[in-house]
Amino acid sequence: LMGGSLTSGPPPSASAATAITACGSVISVSGTYVLANNLIDCPSPDAIVITASNVHLDLRGYVIDGTFAGDSTGIRLDNVTHVSIKGPGIVRQFHRGIRVNRGSDNEVKDLVFSENSAGSAIGSGASAVSMSGTNRASVKNNGFYNNYRGLTITNSITGALSTNNEFKANWVVNSGNAAVYIQNGSQGNEMKANTLIN
Repeated sequence: LMGGSLTSGPPPSASAATAITACGSVISVSGTYVLANNLIDCPSPDAIVITASNVHLDLRGYVIDGTFAGDSTGIRLDNVTHVSIKGPGIVRQFHRGIRVNRGSDNEVKDLVFSENSAGSAIGSGASAVSMSGTNRASVKNNGFYNNYRGLTITNSITGALSTNNEFKANWVVNSGNAAVYIQNGSQGNEMKANTLIN
């Protein structure tokens, strides 16, 4: 090696990622993020909030854990596009595990959701994954166990429709209210190759 030195370390993609280490984290800049440890007993309202588009969040096998608090959310996306949230990893014991407010072309895959609103927070909107006024989102290859609802698709409070979203190859087991709930008026949403067991 001429004109330099050889050093060891993580690959460039790993070193370029930003670590998430605490409840209440806000991702406001595009980029790659990784969960660096378990987030346990995260208080209301949100464990992680994503307000930037073009974000990749990898849970890397860790747990995001709530306290069953009313209107709490594990990961909240606010009107963003091209956000990918992937596992392996677990999101549990929130009012909503992941909440997607408006936006388009977002992805949730390879995660496990358990006991979201299985406790004192049961009520309207409670769901492992909740999408409102969302377009072309993909929810695939996830496991949903003992949640109030697995997936909820609704129109936004301003009347924006949820359209052309995909719910594919998921396992939904033992939902308290419904495996999948889709509000009237939502259009073009595809449910394919899911296993629903109650």
